[in-house]
Amino acid sequence: MTTQRLVRVEKEWKRHHEKKGRVNQTANKTAMEFKRHRENKGRVNQTANQTAMEFKRHCEPNLRVIPDPLSDDEEDHEDIENEDGYVAPRDVEDPEGLLALEKTFKSSEDFKLAVLRYSLKTRYGIKLYRSQALKVGAKCCYVDEDGIKCPWRVSCSYERRKHKMQIKVYINEHRCVRSRYTKMLKRSSIAYLFEERLRLNRKITMNEMVAEIKREYNFEVTPDQCAKAKTK
Repeated sequence: MTTQRLVRVEKEWKRHHEKKGRVNQTANKTAMEFKRHRENKGRVNQTANQTAMEFKRHCEPNLRVIPDPLSDDEEDHEDIENEDGYVAPRDVEDPEGLLALEKTFKSSEDFKLAVLRYSLKTRYGIKLYRSQALKVGAKCCYVDEDGIKCPWRVSCSYERRKHKMQIKVYINEHRCVRSRYTKMLKRSSIAYLFEERLRLNRKITMNEMVAEIKREYNFEVTPDQCAKAKTK
């Protein structure tokens, strides 16, 4: 073998080893990156498991008892009897405290909800006669045989200084009898009352919803209203 050929073979052997070294270096780097990836993934999984366990512990107390959407509290109630003989549960929340002159609300929807709860608790037939973003009004539906209307009404409008809705007019006087119907109980209202229960159990039937409203407040709604409320 000539000297020139020996030099060429030596150079090729050297290049081969240098290339092999670079390959090994790349392989080692890839292995280290893969190891770091596995370690990071393990830490992420551990954090996710801890978060899931904390969420489960937080939710378990709330899932043990499904709150009644038509009730305000979990305490036992004594029964009271209205003048027409209807026996209704005593609610800790005073319905007269739901509405008051100069009382404020965050939005018109909050005011409508207060009117709805007032109607449900007192069993007076209430309806909205004005429903705008910055002004909402409600009145009693009752009209006697002589055509005289019940004077009860309430009006709430936006108060610029407080940046809230505020009751500006409140005539808290009823000259009527309790009702079994209220125009406030529309499908949207029924859907709101049963929102949490329907979220947890979509199998509640419309007849069960009708019976629940009848039992709690002696108001009558139709199965069709409840069926539409379930799909809202």
